Amino acid sequence: MRGRRLGHALTRAAAPAPGCAEGPYRPAARHTSPAGPPFARYHPLGEGRFEVEAGFPVAGPVEAAGEVVPSELPGGPVAVTVHTGSYDQMEPAYQALASWVADHGGQLAGDAWEVYYSDPAEQPDPAHWRTGVVQPYRQG
Repeated sequence: MRGRRLGHALTRAAAPAPGCAEGPYRPAARHTSPAGPPFARYHPLGEGRFEVEAGFPVAGPVEAAGEVVPSELPGGPVAVTVHTGSYDQMEPAYQALASWVADHGGQLAGDAWEVYYSDPAEQPDPAHWRTGVVQPYRQG
């Protein structure tokens, strides 16, 4: 399975920011349009620190510009769940995916990512926010 092309990923962002593609990172500003909802992928650096890769999937090629670089999500099997609620209550979704993968004889394979289906500016009540959690895995 081929990976999914991404546009305008921030590879050195300091904090996660759903909707972070506003301003200079907005895909339209780089002559392309989003082909899906925004995502964030957290790469652990240790000691509770993460490198955040954030952006939108796009249908075509993207040129690098400063910290905005093209990226690609990995291809292969993934376990997916959708969390409804605030971002600070998402840990059980990650735990459920890890358990599902282990229960089905798999191993986690790389960093998970979040897909933000709700826009907090349009839906201010966090109880209604929908966030997909996608965890790559490989069969054991």
